[in-house]
Amino acid sequence: MRAVRRLSIGLMAGAMLAACSTTNPQQAICNPPPQPAEPMVYPVPNATGVPDGNFTLVLGASVQTGLMLNGAGPLATAAVPNPLPTPNAPESPAPFGYSGYAVGPLAAATTYTITEVQAAGTPCQSTETFGQFTTR
Repeated sequence: MRAVRRLSIGLMAGAMLAACSTTNPQQAICNPPPQPAEPMVYPVPNATGVPDGNFTLVLGASVQTGLMLNGAGPLATAAVPNPLPTPNAPESPAPFGYSGYAVGPLAAATTYTITEVQAAGTPCQSTETFGQFTTR
């Protein structure tokens, strides 16, 4: 009887140890993505009357993964215009440290949200929003 009890306790302890050692993706520790210091340079955040495509979107920092408009993308990188188109966020255009992205034709009178997926395909995947603008 004692041998059966010891075996049962041993099996339960082993099962508990195995359960604790498995990785549960829902228990992943995820750090929030850093917010960009100057996310949108051109067009400025919440701009209206933006041309309906074929311009260079300019951000205040480099984006490491796919930048998207309304979830479609990724946008191709492009040279930062110098001087920056107006209106732009900084008072004195200085394209050093900025990044440019080619925007193709867009629908008129439509609001576009600029996003980037962080840690894609991992339990820590999140979407960072840079801002939005509305075409004329």
